[in-house]
Amino acid sequence: MKKLTVAILLASAGAASAADGLTVSGFATVAGGKAFDGYTGDFLEFKCPCFIGNYEHGATYEKDRFSLDQESLAGLQLKYQFSPKLSGTVQVVARSS
Repeated sequence: MKKLTVAILLASAGAASAADGLTVSGFATVAGGKAFDGYTGDFLEFKCPCFIGNYEHGATYEKDRFSLDQESLAGLQLKYQFSPKLSGTVQVVARSS
């Protein structure tokens, strides 16, 4: 969760800055949830019934436990304009899961 907080702070600090062709922007998604019913049995370290919200990133919600750290993310994007027709973009995304 500390990485997500740092990423959000960096993204908000540079949300719309530009200097000599460099543009810094950021974004964040805060998602929360809990399972009311779902798959029964054990899934990895989770106590089921649980809900798998995003299998690729391990976003699993447990029954009766509200969680904000399963699918929340923050990103920082740097864009540099080399010329009127050429630019380059770098994006870093931090996920709490």
